[in-house]
Amino acid sequence: MRCDKDPYVRNGRTYPVAEILPLLLDPSRQRHVLLDGDSVSMRSSRLETFVRSVRCACCGITGMFFVKERHRLARGQDARLFHLNLYALDKDGNEILMTSDHIVPRSKAKGLRNNRQTMCERCNRAKGNREISNEALAMELEVDR
Repeated sequence: MRCDKDPYVRNGRTYPVAEILPLLLDPSRQRHVLLDGDSVSMRSSRLETFVRSVRCACCGITGMFFVKERHRLARGQDARLFHLNLYALDKDGNEILMTSDHIVPRSKAKGLRNNRQTMCERCNRAKGNREISNEALAMELEVDR
């Protein structure tokens, strides 16, 4: 169930996590690969985060499939380049975008390595720019972990 305000344009089918992760783990992978005829970016810190985990560090919802998308505002050369977004399904069957969250907010962690974790869009939005533990955030959101 996608929202009309969704900033992404989909192209093609969904891809199970088990189909995409081997491509991301391949040390010889190219910067861009063709998926069903479209050039897809395969190197990003966001995708690297999903290689480590496809599960939200706060609420535990698990990303189930990738979708080939591009941003609605992409222009010029970027309009032809797609990327992969990871989605989970909530208990009502609604799609939840999975994101790469900075554990310590970027504004407060200059140069910190391994500062990313997978988090669903809902939890990431609730966390915002705060330094808060996943446990405290889950309690605040009244999430069963």
